[in-house]
Amino acid sequence: MVYFLFILAVIVTVLAAIKISTYADAITRLSSVGSLFVGTFLLAGATSLPEVTTSVTAVFLENPDMAVGNVLGSNLFNLSILAVFLIIYRHRAILSSVHKEQRHTAILGVLMTTFVVVALFYTIEILL
Repeated sequence: MVYFLFILAVIVTVLAAIKISTYADAITRLSSVGSLFVGTFLLAGATSLPEVTTSVTAVFLENPDMAVGNVLGSNLFNLSILAVFLIIYRHRAILSSVHKEQRHTAILGVLMTTFVVVALFYTIEILL
């Protein structure tokens, strides 16, 4: 029963992600909001909700390892999927055709991931 519910949740998530991407593209085309804003904030925020929910639930269950593993695993898995699709379907370098504004987003992502990895190795005591 648990496996069935898991597979059902995966199917619903995939179908919802397809619709969210379609609607984000429509927002970009029909409004004056740029694709950088829609992709970085609206689409990324909406598609990150399952990870946020999983991480918050893991924290409430007092399992911080699962929360951190979820965040890092999700990021690395998304990058792996992108790399595989680029190798299969695109025969030239993707970074040569990316807008310069997206570089700022990429740098921010690398910095945030680096911060999390460094935080895994160092403990900082915060007194409240």
